[in-house]
Amino acid sequence: MVSTTSQAREVALSSRFPPIGRRGFGSPYTQENWNISNAGEYLNVANESVIVLVQIETREGVDNVKAIAEEDGIDGLFIGPYDLSISLGYPPPSPNPHYEVEKVIQRILRVAHEAGKKCAMYCTSGSQAAQRAAEGFDMISVTSDVGAMQAGLSAEFKAAMKA
Repeated sequence: MVSTTSQAREVALSSRFPPIGRRGFGSPYTQENWNISNAGEYLNVANESVIVLVQIETREGVDNVKAIAEEDGIDGLFIGPYDLSISLGYPPPSPNPHYEVEKVIQRILRVAHEAGKKCAMYCTSGSQAAQRAAEGFDMISVTSDVGAMQAGLSAEFKAAMKA
């Protein structure tokens, strides 16, 4: 979770190699994994390819969202509605967030786009993801790994019970 511009700046700098960042080059993901034989080329490709999203999930983050979105090196904002709801004093979404939290979600989306950045959102179902896509979210999860396993197992158990 990122709540301040200084935290956002730290994330951005730690995500890219010098001269635009300060990420260490001794990464386990070497240039061979990118099918690049030259370390200098890997450095450029890696810096150009990384996408830095910061999670806005605290009241302080919401208060600072405009400045965070405008921070150099930040490519987008990510909203986790559960932590955001809880940090704002509302219960977790079940499945939809409290209307006051929804207003904050829409504000974060608007601020991201006004800053020319992407906005991502965690969703718990395909139908919820479709709704968020229609609202203009750029990146959306469809469910979690646990949610996908539960849905798959439930369908298989139902099929087995019919036998």
